[in-house]
Amino acid sequence: MDKNIHKIINFKYTMESKNKFFRNMSIILIAFLRVTRIIAFFVLITLVQLPSISFAEPNIIFDEESHDFGIVTKKDIIEYAFEFENKGDEELIINQIVPS
Repeated sequence: MDKNIHKIINFKYTMESKNKFFRNMSIILIAFLRVTRIIAFFVLITLVQLPSISFAEPNIIFDEESHDFGIVTKKDIIEYAFEFENKGDEELIINQIVPS
């Protein structure tokens, strides 16, 4: 009879431990799902705004792309102004100009 009482007490302790374990795991799972939902919300906002961010770029448009100076000698000083406009939606920065 003493062994049966020990088994009952042991079974009760085991069931209480399992119940606590599952209760703790459910709390952890709920917290994980809430955090995941918050992260998914921010990812969704980023993806919605991404096209406007990634496609913003400068777009240089020239009135004319070449100019014929005719016959030029070494002593001649020549100049010509190419007119252009930035049709893009970002700032146009010209770092270097290389003549051909």
